[in-house]
Amino acid sequence: MSEIGVFTPEQARLLWQDYQSRQQLAPHLAQNFPRRRIEDEPSPHRVFIRNDADETMPAYGCGQVTGTDDEGDITVVRVEKPSGTDGTYLINSEHPIAAGKLGWAYRYGVVIFRGTAAADVAQFRPIASSWNIEEGEGPFTVYGSHSVIADGLIGRIGAAGGGGGIIEYKITSLTTKASGPYTGLKAAEAVIHGAPCGRSELIGTTVEVIDHSNELFDEASMVGFTGWASEMVFLSLDDEADCDTLTPCHWAAINRVCTADTGDYAEPCPPPE
Repeated sequence: MSEIGVFTPEQARLLWQDYQSRQQLAPHLAQNFPRRRIEDEPSPHRVFIRNDADETMPAYGCGQVTGTDDEGDITVVRVEKPSGTDGTYLINSEHPIAAGKLGWAYRYGVVIFRGTAAADVAQFRPIASSWNIEEGEGPFTVYGSHSVIADGLIGRIGAAGGGGGIIEYKITSLTTKASGPYTGLKAAEAVIHGAPCGRSELIGTTVEVIDHSNELFDEASMVGFTGWASEMVFLSLDDEADCDTLTPCHWAAINRVCTADTGDYAEPCPPPE
């Protein structure tokens, strides 16, 4: 029998591996990233974020995505207070995130928000310069109040019952990406004519649509072609990006018509004089 306090080389190796694993967990535990959800917490998908606002992001606050950054060997999504209603939004977990600190936020599914409930199930939208949301055409569907906090709401991210939805667009120009996350892919500048329910503000705006198949934008000139795209993420094609780096959420082409100058769309109202 071995003496107390005496280890074999194999036992010492196992103890060292266990210690290293616990050390890697320590930063997450120190910043309140629990391995178990609290009872009231829904279970949608989530992302690792950094609060780039100059104040604490409260529990269940709505933040606007402004980009990504690297924190050591981890890529984080940068989030600030919403600047309006036309953007990509995440909802914080039950843990407040101090200015400049890291945490978890949810990108879709059933979540808890902050705001004032409507009389019935309704669409909600972000509020500029606020962590709360309000009733109005937007990317959230709120079912009603939730008792977890005084102004708690429960609902889902995705007013149409899903993710970002599908747009119908008409191409105005076409280029090929020479660098960045879409290297070698064709990118169309396109005007949106059809938008997901709850996102009508997109109609008439110009967006970039990426053809990841390299088969949809295959005509010498794609100007005037109508197509459809969905918001997606892919693994980056940037040669300088780390392995498994994701692209930003963007419009990716999923189909198109066979000839140019098709479609019958109403023109938006002219701007006021």
